Amino acid sequence: MQINHECMMRRRAWCLWVICILDLKRDNGFLQSQPRKTLSEMMNLNRFGYCLFVATVLFSFSAVDAQSGSAKENGSATKGSSTQADAGPQEVSLAGGQLTLSAPGAWEKVQPRSRILEAELKVAASAEGEKDGRITIMRAGGSIPANIARWEGQFAGSGGDVEAATEVEEVAGKKVHFVDLTGTFQDSMGGGPFAGGKKVARENYRMSAAIVETGDLGNYFFKFIGPKTVVDAAADSFKDMIRSMKLGE
Repeated sequence: MQINHECMMRRRAWCLWVICILDLKRDNGFLQSQPRKTLSEMMNLNRFGYCLFVATVLFSFSAVDAQSGSAKENGSATKGSSTQADAGPQEVSLAGGQLTLSAPGAWEKVQPRSRILEAELKVAASAEGEKDGRITIMRAGGSIPANIARWEGQFAGSGGDVEAATEVEEVAGKKVHFVDLTGTFQDSMGGGPFAGGKKVARENYRMSAAIVETGDLGNYFFKFIGPKTVVDAAADSFKDMIRSMKLGE
């Protein structure tokens, strides 16, 4: 749109300059020294001067508009770069600093909804009106198969029960169990994983989770729950956060 506006103003200026040249050819010699000009010659001279003035102004404005548009584009690019820079990695510290992870800076640290949670992060949804993703971190007991079975019980699919997809990796010398579930999630309004009270069925939800066997610090449970579109977009970043884990001596 900016380029079209500039071109239009330049075309108008060229048209006015052409008019001036045609006037000069028609009234050749009107700029020559003469003892006295007629009223018609004086009017031609005034019209020439007016057209030349307007053409110059139009060219000036088109140049200013071009510079302004370029400055705005450069400013937008700089602002975008600054925003990306502001969203650099952030540290998540657990167990009094004995366990640390690196998470995307765009994920907001929030007050945990439940006292049994050690930390909580919010992953903002990109679509308007969509619920944000929620990452909860806690240390707890119980066997790993029993906890995975409990998570499976929180989801239901079109065919009934949902079976979790699992895989095991080694991170920082510790065993990590990655768990993935998709379906209708029974969200507890109490905030915590063991909270009672009202349950809300949230369709097309996904959980990307990890259970870390730290040894001396016990088992750490990381759960990323939210609308499938939100979790899909950040699931790789969630796993990268787990893989960035460092344990103190």
